[in-house]
Amino acid sequence: MGGSGISGYGDSRRGERGQVLGLVAIAMVAILAMVGLVIDGGNVFSHQRMTQNATDSAANAGATVIAKNLLTAGETDATVDAAVLAAAAANQTTVVDKQYTDIAGNLIGVTVGSAPGGTIPAGAAGVMVSGQRTFVAFVSRVIGINSYTTTTDATAAAGSLVGVCPADAGCGVWPVTVPVTTVFCDGNGDPVLSSDYWPKDGTIVEVPLCRSGPGNVGWLDFHPPAGGASELADTILNPDNDSIKIPDWYFVAQTGNVNSAQVEDALRTYQDDLVLLPLFSDTCNIDPGDNPGGPLPCPGNQHGNGQNLYYLFQAYAGFRVCGPLTPGCTTFDPEGDGAIDVSEGAYITGNPSECSSGNGQTSCFFGRFEDIIFSGTIAASPGNPGGPLAVGVQLIK
Repeated sequence: MGGSGISGYGDSRRGERGQVLGLVAIAMVAILAMVGLVIDGGNVFSHQRMTQNATDSAANAGATVIAKNLLTAGETDATVDAAVLAAAAANQTTVVDKQYTDIAGNLIGVTVGSAPGGTIPAGAAGVMVSGQRTFVAFVSRVIGINSYTTTTDATAAAGSLVGVCPADAGCGVWPVTVPVTTVFCDGNGDPVLSSDYWPKDGTIVEVPLCRSGPGNVGWLDFHPPAGGASELADTILNPDNDSIKIPDWYFVAQTGNVNSAQVEDALRTYQDDLVLLPLFSDTCNIDPGDNPGGPLPCPGNQHGNGQNLYYLFQAYAGFRVCGPLTPGCTTFDPEGDGAIDVSEGAYITGNPSECSSGNGQTSCFFGRFEDIIFSGTIAASPGNPGGPLAVGVQLIK
C-alpha cells in the first residue's frame, strides 16, 4: 500500500507539471505576440514612411512632366505615366492607382496612362498616386500574421511659381531683381525700360547696371539695415532669403552699379549656372501694402527713384549666368560689329569695356533668360506671359 501511495503521488505531480508547461507555452506565445507588436509595429511604421516617400516621389515626378508640358507642350500621357511608375519602382513601391487632378488636387476623372488620345488632358495640373508596399513580418508570424501591407496616397501639381521656401530650406534666390521687360541705360546713365520681354530663345543678353532712377536693376537686402557691398557679396555666395511670395512689394536697399570687386567675384562663382531671380514691374518710395486681392498699386506721387525703394516682384525667371561652357558667351556680338568674350559673366568694377558704356552704364552682367522648373507654391495663371516662365511643382496632399 505504501508503494501504491508513492506511485499515486508521483502521477499527480507529473500532471501538475504538464499543466504548468501548457501555461508557460501559452504565456510565451502571448509574450511573443506582444514583442511582435512592438518589433513589427516599428517595422510597419518604417515601411509606412518609406511608402509615403515613394508616393510623394511618384506624384512629384508626374507633376514635373506636366510642368515641362506647360513650358514646351511636348509631353504626353505616356511620359507622365512612365515618370510615375519609374519613381515608384525606384522606391520598391507598387502603384495601385494614378489619377490626374486639377491644380487644387481634385480628381478630374482621367487615369494616368489611359488618357483619351494619349495627350495630357485639358485641365490636368497634377497627379494623385496611391502606392502599396508588402513586406514580411518578423515576430508576428507566431500568431499567424505573415506579412503586412502599407498603402499611402500623394498629390502634386504644377503651375506658375508664386512662392519659394527660405534659403535654409533649399530655396536659394539670387539677390538681384531685374525688370520684367528689357532695360538699357541712356546717355545720362539712367535706366530706360522697353516694352519687350527678355528673350528666352537662348539669346545671350547684357543686363546693364545703370546709375540711378526707377526701373534700375535692384540688389536685394533680405536682412536690413546693414547693407553694403560686403554683405551683398556674402548673400550672393550664401543665399539667406526668407520665403518669397509674388506678386508683392519688397524692400530693395541698393540699385544699379555697386562698383565692387567683392560683388563681381561672388557673381562669377555662378558661371554657367542657372539661378532663380525675381522680376519686378514697378517701384515705390513706400510700401503700398496689399489687400485680399493682392498688392496695392503705388500712389502716383510715390513712384521711386534712387536707393531704398520698394519693388513690386511680379514673376520669377531662370537666368543662366555666362561662362565658358554656355553657348554664345565667348562670341557675344549683339550688333554684328565684332564678337567679344563675356564668359566671365559679371563686370562690376571700374569701367569695363565689355559693357555698353557708351549708353552711360559703368557695369553689367551677361547671361540668358530661361524657363525654369522650381519647387514652390503655385498658382494657375502664368506669372510672366510673353517672357521667361518659372513653373512650380508643389506637393499639395
